[in-house]
Amino acid sequence: MTTDLDMYLPNAKTAMAESLTDGLRKLSYLRKDDSLTGKTTFISQNGFEIEFLTVPDRTMSPVVRVKGFSIGAEALPKMAPIGWNYIEIEWEGLKIKVASPASFILQKLLINDERKPDWKKEKDIDAVRYVLEYVLASPKYSFELKETLNSSPPKWRKAILNTANKYNINLGIL
Repeated sequence: MTTDLDMYLPNAKTAMAESLTDGLRKLSYLRKDDSLTGKTTFISQNGFEIEFLTVPDRTMSPVVRVKGFSIGAEALPKMAPIGWNYIEIEWEGLKIKVASPASFILQKLLINDERKPDWKKEKDIDAVRYVLEYVLASPKYSFELKETLNSSPPKWRKAILNTANKYNINLGIL
């Protein structure tokens, strides 16, 4: 169970978010722009939050403005695994691209050491264990997990494997 959704925009400079934000407004989401950080969040009446994430641009600003609609997406360097493989789902009548199960696992393992507070680390590891059962049972996603890990930068691969070892998670790749 989650209380938020992080929407990944692989190229925030060229993303057109107008139809997305119009759709969220039709679903009674309120827009909140943080004046300190520049991040944009949409919040439902029951408190469910939608935030936007992207990779940093060449300015290395912590927030990237989305062209055409002035949404502030938080720029995180280790978001790339989310964009490597994705699936498209329909949510509340909107088509949304989300990380494939394999990419989700790799990204959560990659960033785990940086998560604060510790309960977020544990929550992510619980999610990894849960999703990993399905990934390893699927020839398609099991293959994708192996291929994506093997093609990731060596430093990231090492961090992913170290985190998996730390939590006794068998990725089924060796």
